[in-house]
Amino acid sequence: METPDPKTEQVKLTILDAAETRFRTFGYTKTTLAEIAESAGMSAANMYRFYENKLDIAAAVARRLLDQREAALAQDLEHAALPCAERLQRYVLAGLRFDRALSNESAPLAALLEKVQEERKDLAVAHRKTKQAMLAALVEAGIEAREFAPGDAQQIAQTIRAATVLFDTPQLNRHYPANELERLAQSVVALILNGLRGA
Repeated sequence: METPDPKTEQVKLTILDAAETRFRTFGYTKTTLAEIAESAGMSAANMYRFYENKLDIAAAVARRLLDQREAALAQDLEHAALPCAERLQRYVLAGLRFDRALSNESAPLAALLEKVQEERKDLAVAHRKTKQAMLAALVEAGIEAREFAPGDAQQIAQTIRAATVLFDTPQLNRHYPANELERLAQSVVALILNGLRGA
C-alpha cells in the first residue's frame, strides 16, 4: 500500500477545514467550489487536483463527522468496568446526543451529513457496519459476563439496531423534544435488556 504524501494530506486537510467552516455557516447548496478554494487559499483549478467536485469534498467532511460520531458511540462501550447493560444505555444516548448537538450547533452541517449519506451510500453502509460491530462486541461481552442470555451476537446486534432506529435517525426523531426522546430511549433499552437477560 502506497504511503500518503504528507504535503498532499496537509493540503487536503486545509481544503476540508475551509469547506467545513463554510458548510457549517452557509450549508452545502449555498457554498461554491470557488468560495471553498478562496477560503483554503488556492485556486479552484488547483483544488481539482485533490477532489473531483463539491460532493467529494462534502463526503470527506461527512466522513470526518461520522468518525466523530463513532468515537462518541465507542467511548462508553469501552468502559470495561461498567456493566454491559449500562454501556448499551449510554451507547444509545450517545448517538442521540451527538446528533442533537450537531443540529443545535450547525443545522446546515447536520443537513449536509444527511444529504451525503443519501448520495453516497457507501458512507452510510460503512457507518452501519461499524455500529453493528460495536454492538455485536458488546453483546458478546455481555454473554461472556453472563449478564445476557446466550445467543447469536450478530443477530442480536441487528435486532438492537432495528429496535433503536428512531434514536439513531435524525430525520425520524428531530420533532421530538430532547427530554421526551431520551426518556423513550431509556424505556426501549430497558425492554431490550429484559430480552437480553432472558426475562
